[in-house]
Amino acid sequence: MPRPKKAMPAYRFHISGQAVVTLGGKDFYLGPHDSPESRVKYLTLVGEYQRNGLRAPDQPTHQMDLAITVSGVTTEFRATKLKSFDRNPAHKCRFENLCKLLDDEYGDTPAKDFGPRKLADLRELLVVDGNCRKYVNSQIRFIVRIFKHALSRELIEPGQLVALESLESLKKGEAKDNPPRKPASLELIHKTLPHLCDDSAAMVRIQLATGCRPSELFTLTPAEVDQSGEVWMIRKTSHKTAHHGKQKVIPIVGDARDAIAPFLLGPENEVCFTNASGTPWNRNTYRRRITRQCETLKIDRWTPYQIRHLVGQSVRDKLSAEHVQAILGHSRISMVETYSRASEHKAVEAAIAIQAAK
Repeated sequence: MPRPKKAMPAYRFHISGQAVVTLGGKDFYLGPHDSPESRVKYLTLVGEYQRNGLRAPDQPTHQMDLAITVSGVTTEFRATKLKSFDRNPAHKCRFENLCKLLDDEYGDTPAKDFGPRKLADLRELLVVDGNCRKYVNSQIRFIVRIFKHALSRELIEPGQLVALESLESLKKGEAKDNPPRKPASLELIHKTLPHLCDDSAAMVRIQLATGCRPSELFTLTPAEVDQSGEVWMIRKTSHKTAHHGKQKVIPIVGDARDAIAPFLLGPENEVCFTNASGTPWNRNTYRRRITRQCETLKIDRWTPYQIRHLVGQSVRDKLSAEHVQAILGHSRISMVETYSRASEHKAVEAAIAIQAAK
């Protein structure tokens, strides 16, 4: 009986000093052992081997002199960076889709040849597909982040990243613009709430009382809720601006406290809110639950992200722009510790003001 093939053959040292991998009975020599280039070529070849049903890739067996391709860049990103977005499913999915787009359009292109012009061509594809200007600009920034990671892995030269970053964002008129998002109607929210399931209703109530991002609730665990003080605080360990060194603090007062309390009884490190299938909510399942209920009730549709705008508008009308900044978490990267304490105090004031307005 033949020995079964390994789905992930070993990356090995060859006596010549090169790295080698055996795929489908063929030895592929990858370049100097343990070099960044050889690691990427290993991952790229193994990926092709797996997609081919464990058949040897139709590639040269001596890879040392072959340039790193765009597919090599995306392969390295998937292998070494993508996992860091496990607690941010939306970003993870976005990077996965952009890696696939790069593979489909420029996979065989040497990575060093992927410059601003090719990036602009890729952007034009996104515009032609009917995407709005803000979304297209955001996608391009994410693609540049993929190449920034490649630089950190010594796969491209610093000058290439500078060149990619030189591509200016689309300006008004160069792609369609969606109308600004409007705040949700408080009346519509109150009409919908009694008809939502326990989890989604609780998340809406917490959002309405705090202005937090829906994504901050999807990953929330009991361990992140500090119940030691008079005012409970959500202290997120992972959030949108964590990479700037900022801590996100969300005060839990009034109705938000009543809404969240029943969901803090589970294991400390398991998410508080799950849907009927037992999986965490995401932006799509949460939005659909609300909009479908609106359709059933035959009222105007609203979405979870409009609640944040409603809260911001309410706090701005009653207090100040600083309070809006504090409760919505729009603090600047240059904040110092004293400002963070002041921000936390303003966030509590804003949360109390929201309760008074309801």
